[in-house]
Amino acid sequence: MVTIQQISKERIRLSFVSYYHYVIRDNRLEDIPGVVRYDSRKYCVAPLSSLPFIRAEFDGEIYYKTPLWKLLGQSEPEKTQISYFGPEPDVPSLALKPYDYQREGIKFMIDRLNNEGFVLNGDGVGLGKTLQTIGAMKWFVENRGARKILIICKKSIKTQWAEEIRRIADWQKVPIFVTGSTKKKRNEAYEGIRTSKTGILITNYHSFLYDSEEINAVNYDICVIDEAHCIKGKDGKMNNLIAETVSGKRTILLTGTPIMSRPEDIYGIVSMVSPNFFGSYDSFEGRYMRMADGKFGRQMFGVWHLDELQEKIQRFLIMRSAEDVALELPKRKLKCITCEMDSVQKRMHEIVAQRIDRINEELDKVELSGMPHDEKLAMKAEIAKKINAYNAPLQFIADDPSIFRYKDWQKGTVNYQLAKMLPSSYRMSEKTEALMDLVSEIVNAGEKAIIFCHWETSTKMLCDRLEHNKISVVRYTGREDDEERAANVNAFKSDPSVNVMIGTDAMAEGLNLQVCPFLINYEQADTDALKDQRSGRIRRIGSRYKSVYIIDLVTKEKDSKDVKKMRKMTRDGDMSSGILVRATA
Repeated sequence: MVTIQQISKERIRLSFVSYYHYVIRDNRLEDIPGVVRYDSRKYCVAPLSSLPFIRAEFDGEIYYKTPLWKLLGQSEPEKTQISYFGPEPDVPSLALKPYDYQREGIKFMIDRLNNEGFVLNGDGVGLGKTLQTIGAMKWFVENRGARKILIICKKSIKTQWAEEIRRIADWQKVPIFVTGSTKKKRNEAYEGIRTSKTGILITNYHSFLYDSEEINAVNYDICVIDEAHCIKGKDGKMNNLIAETVSGKRTILLTGTPIMSRPEDIYGIVSMVSPNFFGSYDSFEGRYMRMADGKFGRQMFGVWHLDELQEKIQRFLIMRSAEDVALELPKRKLKCITCEMDSVQKRMHEIVAQRIDRINEELDKVELSGMPHDEKLAMKAEIAKKINAYNAPLQFIADDPSIFRYKDWQKGTVNYQLAKMLPSSYRMSEKTEALMDLVSEIVNAGEKAIIFCHWETSTKMLCDRLEHNKISVVRYTGREDDEERAANVNAFKSDPSVNVMIGTDAMAEGLNLQVCPFLINYEQADTDALKDQRSGRIRRIGSRYKSVYIIDLVTKEKDSKDVKKMRKMTRDGDMSSGILVRATA
C-alpha cells in the first residue's frame, strides 16, 4: 500500500508498507518523473505533477492521506449520506442528548444489527462510541425485547461502562453485574445475570477467557466487544471462544483503531462474528494481500484491490473523524522537548549497541548458510528473541538508567548486567529532570497532568521522583486490581490534591480524563494510532478546555529508541485508515 500526502504546494510524499519491496527490490518508481528517494528514511518525494503516473502505477494500492479532490485542485465534494438497508430507525430517548452525528451513528448501528447481524463502530477517539452503543442497546431493549446483554472490554474500563450505562440510558433499575478481581466475585456476577430476568454482564477479556463456560451458560440477546483490535488475530483461543459466544447473536464491535495497517486484522475481527463474510483466509490473502518471504518468514508487504476491500467493509463499518463531523474538540497543541544523553547513558548505549551488532552478525551467517529452509527459519527466530531482549534496556538507557534500580532483575539477564554497571552516584537523566521541571510548572499553575510510559518499571521510578518533590501522584498500569484502579481514577478526577496520573498504555483506551489539559509522553507510543489513543484521554467531548497540550520528551541521540519511534511514526503515518473507509453523516 502506498500513502500519498501533500507536503507543499507542489510536492507530495510517498510512504510504503514495505519500502524495500516497493522501491528497492521492485523499483516501481523507475518510470515516474521527478521522484527523489530518501532510502535512509524510507520514503520518497515527488512533484504533484507526477500524480497521474503514480495513480496509474499503483492503481488499487493507494491511500490518500491528503484527499484526492484536494490533490487534483477540485472543490470538496458533498458528504455522502449514510444509507440504510431497512427503514430508517428512530433514536431512543437518552438522558444525555446525542449530537447529530451520534444520532446518525445510533441509527446506522441499529440498521446493521437488524440486517447484517453485526456492526463495527470505528469512530475516532473521543467522539462517543459508548453513547452510540448504549443508544443502540436501548433501542433493541425497547423494540425487539432484548433482555440480556454481554459486554466484553478491558478490565480498566468495566466500572466506567456501568457508570455510563446508568447515566446515558437512565437505566437505574436494570441490573448491571460487573465481574470482580477474584473468582468468588466473578461467580457472584455470573449467578446474578443467570438468575435475573433482565440485566447486563460486564466482564474483561481475561475473565472471559478463564470463565467462558460460566458466561456462556446465559443466552444473550446482544454482545458488545469493546476495543476489538485487541483480538484482531484470525487464530487463537480467545477468538474461538468469542466466536462461539456471539454466534447467532447481534454483535457490536468497537474500536478507535480498527486495524493497524494489515488486512488480516480486519479479517480476524469480522470472521469472529461472521465467519463467511470474507470467505476462506487463503482466498482473502490471495485477493488483497501482497506477500513475500522475509527474514523471519512470510510477510505482507502490500495491499491489492484496496477500493474493492473498502467497498466490502463499508457494509458494516461506520468510521468518522472529528473533521468529518465538524465537531469542535479542543485544539491539540504539540510540543517536543529534546534532551541529551549524559556520559553514563552514552557509555551504556555503546555497550548494548556492540552486543546487538554481534547478534546481527550471527543472523547474517545463518542467512548465508546452506542449511534447510525450516531449520534456518527456526534459527533466525531464536536470534530475533536475543535482539528483542534489548528493547526494554535500550529504552531505559535513553530515558534514565536509574530505572534499572526499580526492579529485582533475574540474575544473568541483560537488565541485571546493566543494573550492575550503573554507578551508585548516578542521580537522574536530563530527560527526567526536564519532566520534573515541567510537572512542577503545571502543578504550580493549578492544573493536573497525565504522564504516559511504555514500561511499568518506568512508572515506578517517576512516581518515586514526583513524590520526592512533594507532588501527589496515582498510578494506572493494569497491574492494580479493579478497586484500586477505580479509586485512582476517581482521585485524579475529583481530588484537588492529586496532581498527576502516571501509567502505561493500559491507560490509553476507554478512560475519560478531560479534567486536565496536559499530557506528557515520557516514553513514546509504538504507533501513531496508539499515540492518538493516548491524546484522546484528554481531547474529548465535554472538555472545558479550548486547547490541550501534548508534550513529547525525546532523548536526542540518532539511534535512541525515542528517535526511532518518532521517525517511524512521521514516516509511516496511520496506515490503518488506508484500508478502512469513513461513513459520514
